Parts: sequence; structure tokens; C-alpha cells
Amino acid sequence: MMKTSTGFREGLYVDNRKILCPLQPMSCFTSSLWWNPTFVHDKDGRHFQDNRGQPVYKGWPKSGQIGEGEELVITCWVNRFETIKWTKDKEDVSVTDTNYVINLRYDQVLGQAGTLTIVSARLNDTGEYKCNSLHKDGFKVSVFSDATILTNEDAGGGKILHIGKDLLLECNTTDDTMRPFRWYKEGEQILNDNKKIVKNNTLLIKSAQKGDSGTYRCVIDDSHNGWGNREDGQNITVYIPVDVEPFHGKSINLVQGDRLHLECRVHGHPEFTITWHKDGKLLEDDGRITLTNNNTTLDISDLQFEDRAVYMCLAKNVRGSDNSTILVRVKDKLAALWPFLGICAEVILLSTIIFFYERKRSKQEGDESEGPETANPM
Repeated sequence: MMKTSTGFREGLYVDNRKILCPLQPMSCFTSSLWWNPTFVHDKDGRHFQDNRGQPVYKGWPKSGQIGEGEELVITCWVNRFETIKWTKDKEDVSVTDTNYVINLRYDQVLGQAGTLTIVSARLNDTGEYKCNSLHKDGFKVSVFSDATILTNEDAGGGKILHIGKDLLLECNTTDDTMRPFRWYKEGEQILNDNKKIVKNNTLLIKSAQKGDSGTYRCVIDDSHNGWGNREDGQNITVYIPVDVEPFHGKSINLVQGDRLHLECRVHGHPEFTITWHKDGKLLEDDGRITLTNNNTTLDISDLQFEDRAVYMCLAKNVRGSDNSTILVRVKDKLAALWPFLGICAEVILLSTIIFFYERKRSKQEGDESEGPETANPM
């Protein structure tokens, strides 16, 4: 405070109006109580009392959120008539606990300042602290654990989604296996509905479908401590095993000069790569061979005999692979004519045989009819 020549000194600000406190020690503060101001503060903006007669708590860190092992200082400003006795969640703070340091500071003008220092925060130090149990409000402290967040991922990471079956995702911390979590998918929070059930540290997806694959995130939920939510979390990627649909039929017959068109239909998550193989050898674009639509489509123009082979579509992602094969046969352009020519040849041959057979038989019959006339002359 700064002394003035008028016998008064600068004191408090009441309802944002500066007042001069007489040099008598307590007259300024007690008069402010008589006036029942909305709030009282000094020239540095420190608050000491509101209109309910409640104390003002200040903490460092201000939020009251600290990690295990960190230090927290809580200061409680009250008027000089109050008794300061610290409580945590309505229970007395133990004066024998060396992790707590309690101090009292007195100012003739400003009143009393009780200080509680938590030297090295522990998880069980989470709670609401008051310097007088009669106060309506206190200072809330939330101690965060540095414990590791564990998930129920499968070996190799992530979770495999089986279409039509329930999918259970689970997160735990090494210090508290039942700590509640919030769940997100692709950044959007998941709320309970008929399909998805969030309970404590688990997320249950009933009768999971392809659309349920993706990246999920579990985030520690500290809303029960009155401080909203932390951002500590862990991602779980839900995979769909790569599945390549079979081609229509095991083989296909084409004619020399035709165009081969094959489509590879693949399902899976995360993203997969597709390659084409001919008799085990990798196929690449070369002008006559074209791969389009992220390699899902294979086209070969002007088929030749050497294009006859077993073609395979192979899909892979980080969770595995799958494939589908088909045998492509290439026939000569005149292939359709050969059966007809064969039939014609058979008809001609058969007709010739029948012709000569009938001719021979007719000749034999003629010879037999002439025989008796020669044996019995007239």
C-alpha cells in the first residue's frame, strides 16, 4: 500500500471504485463488509470476498489439474473473523501428512490468507479442498496419472472385424482398470444407441458391419472430477481382413484378336494394394496391357495365343492378403469353322461310302439275276 499526505492510504477497490483506507488498520476492510460489496479487490486485481461472504480461492496451477508428483499451491482469502481449517471432501486434511504444508498469512487490511501446498501430488489427492468446512464452494483438484493406456488389440495391433458379429473395444490404465473413457471414431464422439454401447472403459458394437471399420480413439474421461475431459488417449484401428471376390467361373474362352477384361472386387480395411499376375509373373502397363481404377481393372487388347495363361488378382494390406484366379483360353479365329468343316467332311465321306456300297450291292444283285438263264438254255 502507498501512504498519502492526507493521512489516508490507497486500500481496496469496492465494486470497481477505489476507496481510501484510514491509517487505522482494520477500518477499511471491516467497512467494506458493512457495505456488502459485490466484490473486493486490491489494486493488483486480487479478489478477497464476494457478495455471499464466501472466500476466494486461488491455485497454482490455476486449473487445479496436475500430474502425479507435481506441486500445487492453494490460497484461500477470508476475513479476519474466520477460522481456517483445511478439509478435503469434507474430511480434515491430516496435519501429520508430510505431503501437505499448511501456512497462514495475516494482513491488517486484507484479512487472512490460508495456504495449502501439496508437495508431490498423488492420485488420492484428487478432490475438493476448503479452508473452512462451512464454505459452500472450494477448490477442486484433479491429479492425473502418468500410467500407460492399454487396449485389447489383437496380436500385431488393431482389432479384426468379423461381419455380423459383435465387436468389443476396451481401454485400461495400468493404475485403474475401470477408469471411464470417452470414445471417438474419426474424430466424432460416439454416444450410446441401439448399435453402439459405451460403458466405463469399453465400447460394444453389435452385429458389426463393413462401415464399422476405421480408427477409434479412447480418451480418459475425468468429467466426474468436475474438470471436463483430458486428451490422453489411445487409438485402436479396426480392420476388415482383405477379401477378394472370386471371378465368375474358373475359366474363360476367347478368340484370337478379342479383348480381355477382368475386374478385381476387393473388400478390406485399411487401404490395400492390388497387383495382377500372369502365370505367377507380375503384369505391368505396356500399351496393350492396361491397369486402371487403382489396378482393380485389367484389360488386354488384341489377344494372341501367348496370352493363354492363369491370371491372378492379388490384394494386400498390413493385415494380410487374398487372391482370385482364372484360366484364360485363346482360340484361333477359324476355330468356330473347324467343327463345321469336320461335319461336312464326315457327311461327304459317309455319302461316298454309302454310294460305293450301294453300287456294289446293285451289281451283285444284277449278276445273280443273270445266272439261271445261262444254266438252262431254251
